[in-house]
Amino acid sequence: MKKFFNIRKIIDILVIIMLFIVSIKKGGFYKEDSIFFNLVITTIGLGYVIYSCYINYVKKAEKERCKTDIVQVFLLLLSFSYALPITFKNYSSMNDSIHEMIRYFDVFLIYTLVKSSPHKKIYMIGIYISIFVQCLIGIDSVANRYLEPLLKHINSGYLTSLDVTRMSGTIQYANVFALMCAICGLLVFNRILKFVFNNESKKEKIILLIKFIAYNLFFIVYSSSIILSGSRYVIIMYICALILMLFTIKSNTKLLFLIQSVIIAVYTACINQAIATNLNSIYVYTIITYLVTVIIFTIIYFILNNKKILETLGKKNFIVGTITIVLLLLFILVGFRLKSKINISSFANENSISRNIYNLKLDEENKLSIKIKENEPLSRYKIEIFERNKNYETTLIQTYHYYSTISGEFEFNYTPEEDFKNLTVKVSVESGSIKVTEFKINRHNLLNYMLLPSNIIYRLIDSLAGTTSGNDRILYAKDALKIITSSPKNFIFGVGGEGFNNMYESFKKEDYSSTEVHNIYLQMFVESGLIGISIFVASLVLLFKNTKNSVYRLSLILFLIHGFFDLDFSFMFSMSIFAILLALQKEKKKVKKVNEKLLILKDVTSILVGSVVLILLVRQNMAYYTKIPKFEEKISLESQEKVILAYEKIIKLDGYDSSYRLNLNDEYLKYIELLKKSTNNLDKIDMVNEKINNNLQMITRYDKNNNKVMKKVNKEA
Repeated sequence: MKKFFNIRKIIDILVIIMLFIVSIKKGGFYKEDSIFFNLVITTIGLGYVIYSCYINYVKKAEKERCKTDIVQVFLLLLSFSYALPITFKNYSSMNDSIHEMIRYFDVFLIYTLVKSSPHKKIYMIGIYISIFVQCLIGIDSVANRYLEPLLKHINSGYLTSLDVTRMSGTIQYANVFALMCAICGLLVFNRILKFVFNNESKKEKIILLIKFIAYNLFFIVYSSSIILSGSRYVIIMYICALILMLFTIKSNTKLLFLIQSVIIAVYTACINQAIATNLNSIYVYTIITYLVTVIIFTIIYFILNNKKILETLGKKNFIVGTITIVLLLLFILVGFRLKSKINISSFANENSISRNIYNLKLDEENKLSIKIKENEPLSRYKIEIFERNKNYETTLIQTYHYYSTISGEFEFNYTPEEDFKNLTVKVSVESGSIKVTEFKINRHNLLNYMLLPSNIIYRLIDSLAGTTSGNDRILYAKDALKIITSSPKNFIFGVGGEGFNNMYESFKKEDYSSTEVHNIYLQMFVESGLIGISIFVASLVLLFKNTKNSVYRLSLILFLIHGFFDLDFSFMFSMSIFAILLALQKEKKKVKKVNEKLLILKDVTSILVGSVVLILLVRQNMAYYTKIPKFEEKISLESQEKVILAYEKIIKLDGYDSSYRLNLNDEYLKYIELLKKSTNNLDKIDMVNEKINNNLQMITRYDKNNNKVMKKVNKEA
């Protein structure tokens, strides 16, 4: 068994390495980013299930018996529910349905591996490091992007269009990135609150010092990254969870929260300012903050090593917690009072700032005043003022240019009507850089905060006032319900993986574009029907019934609440973190054993399904990594035939993926053009056209309800 435990440790480390890789590769959002991860996890997981069957049923070693639980059974059933749309031919896309079923089967396998692992700490360390690296990459993503060329070599990178100033790392979606940071932040904060100081030996002191600094540094990095992501819902939930922990966990290190909060607030405020002015300074601020953190908490460590201080802090646990919150609130109040000028540069990632203005006096004149100074001569800028009504319809009502006034002072008087929602004032720089020295509406100051992160504070204000993003999510939810209730089959079995993305255009009445419902429960209902969502909810109910309160439960609750607002199950990385959180829950002493026959059935079916999944993944990976010949010189019939042969080989391996067939058809069309130029090969044109039609028929068969694919098919037809 010692040999097995050594092998088991290697397996756990390998799983963590794969989690790290999939986090770098866009979080495993797209099929091509996660299929290799799925292959490795399926191979490892299937091997472990077969080994556990050997221990349980062949060796029959009671002491070494591999345990299982009802949640594990339900997770297996959840993956099966994603196969039902395929079984009953109710899928929107065969390829997407297969891939989503594989993803949920791997959630079952990851849960199984972590639950049975004697090295659960390895998983926690691995997650901490993966998210910490994402935070470091996230710093680069909002700065000069020096790592981008390197990331492109592994088919990864940063967002290139929307929200480029919101930190998201290579996950490329700020809200999911923030959620992962929040989960790690809570787990590390729990470690800090329960930190035990030891005065026995110098070696232990050094180890504890390194741990103490690492926990505090990680907490500051995770927390500041959440703020810089601009994810409003995550920030609110995260703060509430931290305050709950402060008052429910007995600790003598609660005052550290005040120091951590001040460092986080000042650092994020500096980064927010640097994003709009000098991107190089972002790296400088980051390095200085990390060094200051190490120095401060090294000093604090030696102070807290004093037994008398620790005993005093421990005895007055509630008072210390209250003092910490009160001092923090005072810091926030001072932060709200201190304002700083706004610098905007055309050389930054974001060459503009905007403010949404609410609560104006109705039927009265409201005065907006803006004063601008040029940091560089001949700087060009403009001010745009938009009016938005309660139906979220936006109208441009005023524009000022740099040449509109010599003084740089602008005044605008506005009288809102009854259907007024808000004004949006946008200041953008076309060239050079400027400084906004005054930004007021009815004497209310709208400049940046000096000690607090301005962007997120104004985003939180927008959330309280009601934003278009919340309105959009309601639209997505309504259309998801239309898909669910459009037929009995859709309601019971669902329409398979990516069902909403493939079908929403047939149901929507408003003009929008979205690949996800932005609600994991509705997304699951659309994809796996009533059967799938019922299994998922039942597994959660049983889990909470059989587990105790812990920081893992709090983190899981945070994940599940956030799931009502976002697409957390669209990333293989976040799905894996979810599976790990499920497995780390602390069980109650008395948990009912699962029926022996049910265990046998579970093991047999998981091996059979796992074998099929493994074959599919091997073929998918072979197809994806098949090289398509590229010819730099003029294309000939022979070279084009080589390209076609490569695509035909790919389709034999992964024929359900319509993108391959569409690409092959494009190559067939190029081949036909070459044949037309050659009088000796005209008889081949009909044969190639027949192949094109056969491809179109197969695409129609496998993607009959996929609106996006069918549009391409109709164009080709």
